[in-house]
Amino acid sequence: MSNPPDDEIYQSTLMLVGKCVYEWNQLHESMGLLLSRIVAPNEPWSKPLLAMWNSLQSDRAQREMLLAASNATFPKKAERKTSPCPREDIAWLVNKTNHLSDDRNNIVHAPLTVLSQAEGKIVNKVVPNTFFDNPRASKLSQHDLEARLTWVTTTSRALTFYARRLDWGLASGLQSWPAKPQLTKAGQR
Repeated sequence: MSNPPDDEIYQSTLMLVGKCVYEWNQLHESMGLLLSRIVAPNEPWSKPLLAMWNSLQSDRAQREMLLAASNATFPKKAERKTSPCPREDIAWLVNKTNHLSDDRNNIVHAPLTVLSQAEGKIVNKVVPNTFFDNPRASKLSQHDLEARLTWVTTTSRALTFYARRLDWGLASGLQSWPAKPQLTKAGQR
Protein backbone atom coordinates (compact mmCIF):
# COMPACT_ATOMS: atom_id res chain seq x y z
CA MET A 1 0.00 0.00 0.00
CA SER A 2 1.44 3.37 -0.96
CA ASN A 3 1.66 6.41 1.25
CA PRO A 4 -0.95 9.16 0.79
CA PRO A 5 0.04 11.77 -1.80
CA ASP A 6 0.41 14.55 0.76
CA ASP A 7 3.59 13.00 2.11
CA GLU A 8 6.70 15.10 1.49
CA ILE A 9 8.25 12.42 -0.70
CA TYR A 10 5.55 12.95 -3.35
CA GLN A 11 5.75 16.73 -3.48
CA SER A 12 8.47 17.20 -6.11
CA THR A 13 6.95 14.52 -8.36
CA LEU A 14 3.47 16.02 -8.03
CA MET A 15 4.91 19.44 -8.91
CA LEU A 16 6.46 17.96 -12.07
CA VAL A 17 3.19 16.23 -12.98
CA GLY A 18 1.35 19.53 -12.50
CA LYS A 19 3.82 21.36 -14.76
CA CYS A 20 3.43 18.65 -17.39
CA VAL A 21 -0.37 18.95 -17.34
CA TYR A 22 -0.16 22.75 -17.45
CA GLU A 23 2.12 22.77 -20.51
CA TRP A 24 -0.03 20.17 -22.28
CA ASN A 25 -3.12 22.31 -21.69
CA GLN A 26 -1.31 25.42 -22.95
CA LEU A 27 -0.36 23.53 -26.11
CA HIS A 28 -3.96 22.62 -26.85
CA GLU A 29 -5.20 26.12 -26.05
CA SER A 30 -2.67 27.48 -28.56
CA MET A 31 -3.81 24.92 -31.13
CA GLY A 32 -7.41 26.04 -30.63
CA LEU A 33 -6.41 29.64 -31.31
CA LEU A 34 -4.51 28.49 -34.40
CA LEU A 35 -7.65 26.70 -35.62
CA SER A 36 -9.64 29.88 -35.13
CA ARG A 37 -7.08 31.86 -37.14
CA ILE A 38 -7.26 29.33 -39.98
CA VAL A 39 -11.04 29.09 -40.22
CA ALA A 40 -11.93 32.70 -39.38
CA PRO A 41 -8.87 34.82 -40.25
CA ASN A 42 -10.85 38.04 -39.89
CA GLU A 43 -12.09 37.01 -36.44
CA PRO A 44 -9.08 35.16 -35.03
CA TRP A 45 -10.55 34.40 -31.62
CA SER A 46 -13.97 33.41 -32.91
CA LYS A 47 -16.16 32.47 -29.97
CA PRO A 48 -18.26 29.98 -32.00
CA LEU A 49 -15.13 28.24 -33.31
CA LEU A 50 -13.51 28.11 -29.89
CA ALA A 51 -16.79 26.78 -28.45
CA MET A 52 -16.70 23.97 -31.02
CA TRP A 53 -13.05 23.29 -30.19
CA ASN A 54 -13.75 23.20 -26.46
CA SER A 55 -16.83 20.99 -26.89
CA LEU A 56 -14.67 18.08 -28.00
CA GLN A 57 -13.91 15.71 -25.14
CA SER A 58 -10.69 14.40 -26.63
CA ASP A 59 -7.39 16.19 -27.26
CA ARG A 60 -6.83 13.88 -30.24
CA ALA A 61 -10.19 14.88 -31.76
CA GLN A 62 -9.19 18.52 -31.35
CA ARG A 63 -5.90 17.88 -33.13
CA GLU A 64 -7.72 16.05 -35.94
CA MET A 65 -10.03 19.07 -36.31
CA LEU A 66 -7.02 21.39 -36.60
CA LEU A 67 -5.40 19.14 -39.20
CA ALA A 68 -8.64 18.86 -41.22
CA ALA A 69 -9.07 22.66 -41.22
CA SER A 70 -5.47 23.15 -42.30
CA ASN A 71 -5.75 20.56 -45.08
CA ALA A 72 -8.99 22.12 -46.34
CA THR A 73 -7.55 25.65 -46.27
CA PHE A 74 -3.95 25.45 -47.44
CA PRO A 75 -2.58 23.89 -50.63
CA LYS A 76 -0.10 21.04 -50.57
CA LYS A 77 3.55 21.98 -50.81
CA ALA A 78 3.74 20.68 -54.39
CA GLU A 79 0.88 23.04 -55.32
CA ARG A 80 2.60 26.10 -53.82
CA LYS A 81 5.07 28.13 -55.79
CA THR A 82 6.66 29.70 -52.72
CA SER A 83 7.43 28.92 -49.12
CA PRO A 84 6.20 28.75 -46.42
CA CYS A 85 3.79 25.86 -46.46
CA PRO A 86 1.37 26.14 -43.53
CA ARG A 87 -0.27 22.80 -44.33
CA GLU A 88 2.96 20.82 -43.84
CA ASP A 89 4.04 22.81 -40.79
CA ILE A 90 0.69 22.37 -39.04
CA ALA A 91 0.74 18.66 -39.93
CA TRP A 92 4.24 18.46 -38.36
CA LEU A 93 2.93 20.14 -35.18
CA VAL A 94 -0.02 17.74 -34.95
CA ASN A 95 2.19 14.72 -35.69
CA LYS A 96 4.72 15.63 -32.98
CA THR A 97 1.90 16.22 -30.49
CA ASN A 98 0.29 12.89 -31.39
CA HIS A 99 3.59 11.11 -30.72
CA LEU A 100 3.94 12.90 -27.39
CA SER A 101 0.38 12.09 -26.31
CA ASP A 102 1.05 8.50 -25.23
CA ASP A 103 3.81 9.61 -22.88
CA ARG A 104 1.60 12.40 -21.54
CA ASN A 105 -1.28 9.96 -21.00
CA ASN A 106 1.03 7.52 -19.21
CA ILE A 107 2.11 10.31 -16.87
CA VAL A 108 -1.42 11.49 -16.14
CA HIS A 109 -3.10 8.08 -15.82
CA ALA A 110 -0.44 5.81 -14.26
CA PRO A 111 -0.74 5.12 -10.54
CA LEU A 112 2.33 6.04 -8.51
CA THR A 113 3.80 4.64 -5.33
CA VAL A 114 6.87 5.05 -3.16
CA LEU A 115 9.71 2.60 -3.59
CA SER A 116 11.14 2.40 -0.08
CA GLN A 117 13.93 -0.09 -0.62
CA ALA A 118 15.82 -1.45 -3.58
CA GLU A 119 18.65 -3.94 -3.43
CA GLY A 120 18.79 -3.63 0.36
CA LYS A 121 19.14 0.17 0.29
CA ILE A 122 16.61 2.74 1.40
CA VAL A 123 15.71 4.81 -1.68
CA ASN A 124 12.35 6.45 -0.91
CA LYS A 125 11.51 7.56 -4.42
CA VAL A 126 8.27 7.85 -6.33
CA VAL A 127 7.85 5.28 -9.12
CA PRO A 128 5.01 3.99 -11.29
CA ASN A 129 2.99 1.37 -9.42
CA THR A 130 3.23 -1.74 -11.59
CA PHE A 131 2.07 -4.17 -8.88
CA PHE A 132 -1.45 -4.51 -10.33
CA ASP A 133 -0.27 -4.64 -13.97
CA ASN A 134 -1.56 -1.22 -14.94
CA PRO A 135 -0.44 -0.90 -18.59
CA ARG A 136 0.32 2.83 -18.35
CA ALA A 137 2.39 2.30 -15.21
CA SER A 138 4.22 -0.54 -16.97
CA LYS A 139 5.09 1.72 -19.93
CA LEU A 140 6.15 4.56 -17.66
CA SER A 141 8.29 2.27 -15.50
CA GLN A 142 10.59 1.67 -18.48
CA HIS A 143 11.92 5.23 -18.06
CA ASP A 144 13.31 7.43 -15.35
CA LEU A 145 10.13 9.11 -14.07
CA GLU A 146 11.60 12.56 -13.42
CA ALA A 147 13.41 12.63 -16.77
CA ARG A 148 10.25 11.59 -18.63
CA LEU A 149 8.17 14.21 -16.84
CA THR A 150 10.72 16.88 -17.69
CA TRP A 151 10.96 15.80 -21.33
CA VAL A 152 7.18 15.80 -21.91
CA THR A 153 6.91 19.18 -20.19
CA THR A 154 9.69 20.87 -22.18
CA THR A 155 8.56 19.32 -25.46
CA SER A 156 4.98 20.46 -24.84
CA ARG A 157 6.28 23.97 -24.11
CA ALA A 158 8.35 24.04 -27.31
CA LEU A 159 5.34 22.90 -29.35
CA THR A 160 3.16 25.53 -27.66
CA PHE A 161 5.52 28.32 -28.68
CA TYR A 162 5.67 26.92 -32.20
CA ALA A 163 1.85 26.84 -32.43
CA ARG A 164 1.77 30.47 -31.29
CA ARG A 165 4.39 31.47 -33.85
CA LEU A 166 2.41 29.69 -36.58
CA ASP A 167 -0.63 31.71 -35.52
CA TRP A 168 1.40 34.92 -35.69
CA GLY A 169 2.79 33.87 -39.07
CA LEU A 170 -0.73 33.46 -40.42
CA ALA A 171 -1.68 36.84 -38.92
CA SER A 172 1.25 38.43 -40.78
CA GLY A 173 0.01 37.09 -44.10
CA LEU A 174 2.91 34.58 -44.18
CA GLN A 175 5.44 37.42 -44.10
CA SER A 176 7.00 36.18 -40.88
CA TRP A 177 7.11 32.39 -40.77
CA PRO A 178 8.67 30.38 -37.93
CA ALA A 179 11.24 27.66 -38.21
CA LYS A 180 10.36 24.35 -36.61
CA PRO A 181 11.78 23.98 -33.11
CA GLN A 182 14.61 21.57 -32.47
CA LEU A 183 13.05 19.00 -30.16
CA THR A 184 15.15 16.76 -27.96
CA LYS A 185 14.47 13.05 -28.10
CA ALA A 186 13.21 11.32 -25.02
CA GLY A 187 16.11 10.61 -22.71
CA GLN A 188 18.31 13.39 -24.14
CA ARG A 189 19.07 16.67 -22.40
